[in-house]
Amino acid sequence: MSDMSFITPGHVNAFQALRSQLYDNITLTSCRINGEPGVAIIMLDHVGEDKVAVMPLFVALTKSMELEFPGEKEWSWDRQGNTKDEVCGREAPPDAKTSSGETYKTMSLEAIGADPWNAVYLDLPEHASDRLLYTAQDASIECARAARRNIEAAREGKIKHPKWSDESGLSSQDLYQKDWQMAIDRYNQLRTRLRA
Repeated sequence: MSDMSFITPGHVNAFQALRSQLYDNITLTSCRINGEPGVAIIMLDHVGEDKVAVMPLFVALTKSMELEFPGEKEWSWDRQGNTKDEVCGREAPPDAKTSSGETYKTMSLEAIGADPWNAVYLDLPEHASDRLLYTAQDASIECARAARRNIEAAREGKIKHPKWSDESGLSSQDLYQKDWQMAIDRYNQLRTRLRA
């Protein structure tokens, strides 16, 4: 990665406040970012009678934002340039392939970039970097949300799970529930590992 850094002391202080148990005035809230619906992590401070100051610490990415890490190629959720909502919202996790056509065996940034479901289904490397762990955690929770939407769609008869068959013994809703549970389990595994 490049030596270029845009991190300020204020960013470091905000990050440390998020990780500390000393602050009970930090919350997640809905907001608008350049007019688009968004989410922010904010710090609230009482500044007078019936007055509260809001200090935004971090904002979540919106679809119009482009994320690029200095010195590295631009990050995207898959090689076709689909957004994470489009990729995670697929009806089932496809088998993502490497550029040479092989199936990924171990989780990596490239594998998650090819398909976020790789963060859920692939083995976690023993010595994974924090960056990989955080990226996988974000991808796994997005996949869990997508699976939850698919559970509702299956319940309403709008979609069928690709692995469903009359002989499977499970309904499409049950199969999407399994996808959801795997994504949640992986999210919790990553969260535990990041706290270690």
